[in-house]
Amino acid sequence: MTHSVLIAHSLNWPNAARLAISFKKAGFRVMAVAPSGHPLHRMSSPERTFIYRSWRPRESLRRAIAALQPQLIIPCDDRIVINLQALHAAALKDGDLATSRLIEDSLGSPESFAILSKRSLLGRLSALPETHVPRTDPIANIQELTDWIEAHGLPAMLKLDRTTGGHDVIALKDRAAALRSFLIMRMRRSAVRWLRRALSKRDAEIILDHFRNEPRGVSIQSFVTGRPANCAVACWRGRVLAFVAVEVVQARSEFGVATVVKPIECAAMKAAAMSVVERLQISGMCGFDFILDDLSGEAKLIELNPRATQINHLASDCGLDLATALRRALDQEAQGPARTAVSPEPIALFPQEWLRDPHSPHLRRAVHDVPLDEPELLKFYGYAHPVDAPPAGAGEARASCQAVVLRDGPADAPLFLWPGIDCNVEEVRALAQRFNGERAVYGLEFRFLTEEAVALATVEEIAARAIAQMRAIQPRGPYRLAGYSFGGMVAFEAALQLMASGADVALLALVATPIAQRFWPLPVLLRSAVRRTTRHLRDSLRQPIGAAAPILAKRVARIGRLAAQRIVPNTLLAPPALQPSAAPSVRGRIAMEKYRPGFFPGRLTIIQPTDDRELFCDFSRLWRSHAERLNVKVLAANHVDFVHDLTTSGRVAEFIDRLLSENADPTQPVRPAAEHPDLISLTLARWPSVHQLP
Repeated sequence: MTHSVLIAHSLNWPNAARLAISFKKAGFRVMAVAPSGHPLHRMSSPERTFIYRSWRPRESLRRAIAALQPQLIIPCDDRIVINLQALHAAALKDGDLATSRLIEDSLGSPESFAILSKRSLLGRLSALPETHVPRTDPIANIQELTDWIEAHGLPAMLKLDRTTGGHDVIALKDRAAALRSFLIMRMRRSAVRWLRRALSKRDAEIILDHFRNEPRGVSIQSFVTGRPANCAVACWRGRVLAFVAVEVVQARSEFGVATVVKPIECAAMKAAAMSVVERLQISGMCGFDFILDDLSGEAKLIELNPRATQINHLASDCGLDLATALRRALDQEAQGPARTAVSPEPIALFPQEWLRDPHSPHLRRAVHDVPLDEPELLKFYGYAHPVDAPPAGAGEARASCQAVVLRDGPADAPLFLWPGIDCNVEEVRALAQRFNGERAVYGLEFRFLTEEAVALATVEEIAARAIAQMRAIQPRGPYRLAGYSFGGMVAFEAALQLMASGADVALLALVATPIAQRFWPLPVLLRSAVRRTTRHLRDSLRQPIGAAAPILAKRVARIGRLAAQRIVPNTLLAPPALQPSAAPSVRGRIAMEKYRPGFFPGRLTIIQPTDDRELFCDFSRLWRSHAERLNVKVLAANHVDFVHDLTTSGRVAEFIDRLLSENADPTQPVRPAAEHPDLISLTLARWPSVHQLP
């Protein structure tokens, strides 16, 4: 019997994507519910996905459960856990025994729900056998804090409930700092803070969670000197099935999540996990954070995560991955051997360590945990294989590319510039001539798109061949890239491939560059569709019926194609057949339609028009989910003015010149956007911002 599992996620952490791969390999039918921008929707591992809507989170889960009827739900963040607990209470009230049983099999006994969701209650577990918990107590006011410090001393850790990833954790080292830190923590509970966070992250559930659930508690925990370690557990109705233990080698920050881990054998951690799982009757997947005490040698339990964590996809001590252990439990099969040897070789978790530092030595020395069987996931995070060699299977006729000197100058720090969809560098020659200083400017012309009788090219191939030309001119980074319209897509992909190969990118500027409409955020797409349809209707009313009907029919067909692609996100509509003499713009448009940008872990500059009567779209809203930081420059112009109007192209060149001069020394920090009166700077909160990892 093939079992089905529902991977549920309300954020954009990578652990859900890794678990989807793991459960599929274990023989499950994998389905998922996640926000619209999550990589799960583009991966091949899930058979079906649902959109998780932050303004209706519990309804999103309820609909997915009703439609998919899974045998198991795997929550991947704490908000999902809280929402499943609420659905369990509602199911019991409504007499829905099937749903309540499903959630109990996925989380555990409802009697343990309170302990699982509050850090301040962790201290209750210290009475369990084999479980060593540092002194942990809830703190309601300054007097309680003072009394606790008097009784148990410092240093200690101050923590806020319902936060993850090392956020809202403060180390207390002396009394004065302790009182100040407690006041800061109390201020962090305010509705204003969570409202600001909800607006900045465009996540309505942040503020819903604040008002719908009881106030976040503050707890204090005795500090333990030692080495951080984690374990992940697959369990079934209070029985541990498989266990993974790792020691943290590298973390994102002092209290942040691990990015490089080393598998270890630790009987003390396993004994504690088994004791807690049995006492709380936990079911599904969960994780534990420990400190390996240097003084006593004990494993001190400091956190309990009632959900899947970022190491749940790793091999366990019984020779099985955790997903396979759960499948065997569902099939009522005997589990595998009790214990196997654990390889001590460090593991660089993907994409955590690569996003933390693309040049990290751990990526070369440790096992880099890259899921090569999910290329869409790699593309989402901007990861690619080194591009020193041309892509396999790319014929010379299809992949020819030529670098053209558009402006003479020293070749040590040139600017590489891509033209638009006509693939002709003459289109951007006037722009190149408007740059100041002595910097060389090279245009990269896509000659392979004009060859006859060749297979369709992709943006990835275009970028790979362009990089070969760039490295012939400038062997080493940092590289400075810019592109106009379709050329901006190629520049973006080239930046991803360069960073994946270890090169630095000092500048990435996209000039009037959209992305394919099938990948637009739904609110942006709907707004654009309404405005464009309104324009077509208005224009059609001014024409005879015979002339207006074909225009409207074409528009309706276009909307239908976009709707079909949105409903089935993993499906690519077949491109039209090309004649050998097809224009470069036709070939370029097809390459553009197939390209879904990944994630650029740096500053992306968008130069966009105020007047876009073709797409009716704010380009910055298209790109904000594809970069860690977005800088936006808006010019009063239309799309073609950027390269054909001398005044506008001069302003574009002047602005890029300014960015180039600031990045002349890549070791110097980028000048703050506040010093640019005409520049909007957005620090983006969606994953994969490395500060949002679990």
